[in-house]
Amino acid sequence: ADAGVHHIGGFRQESYFSLIKIRSCYEGRIPDALLWIMDDPFGNAICLGLQGESRGRVYFWDHENEPEGNWDGVAGLQVNES
Repeated sequence: ADAGVHHIGGFRQESYFSLIKIRSCYEGRIPDALLWIMDDPFGNAICLGLQGESRGRVYFWDHENEPEGNWDGVAGLQVNES
């Protein structure tokens, strides 16, 4: 599949570039162990794992298939080891 980058996060004032503002936007949707670092033109997030088994991994967060309610970060997780 093709993918592209739309916004890359950082310590910026603009809400769509700010790691701090985006973190609060995704609170309760993306697990705390993951940090949004960029998105694609379709609103999907690319996240970096910060804690536990997620640490050091890069994740693609498909917003159209996100679990309802607070996700524990484990149920339904699909890991592609390629």
